[in-house]
Amino acid sequence: VAIAVQTVGELLVSPVGLNFTTTVAPAGMTSFFVGIWMTASFFGNFLAGMLGTLYGAFEGTQSDGEVQGQHAPFFLLLASLAAGNAALLFLVRAALRKYLDAAPAASSSSSAASSSTGTGV
Repeated sequence: VAIAVQTVGELLVSPVGLNFTTTVAPAGMTSFFVGIWMTASFFGNFLAGMLGTLYGAFEGTQSDGEVQGQHAPFFLLLASLAAGNAALLFLVRAALRKYLDAAPAASSSSSAASSSTGTGV
């Protein structure tokens, strides 16, 4: 079930991220920025795997030798990382918004030019 949820999530995020990357990339550098997107996906998945290995590190043992799961700190770590990333995005949102508001104007003018010449798709 977990793999199915992860697969559906990847199927929803990947096309949106690729579309966003190709939309805001400067003219002539689209392939480069798609490569950066793919590299970021690689490192994100690699980091997720590394964090997943910590799950077993949070197991404790009882006095009779039986393994007792103490996984709340692991999930607290994941929640803390998500909150930290949300805070970072909150701090840089003004700069991102300024950059992204300027990017569609350039791409829409180039698409309007190509459609007026009959070369647009």
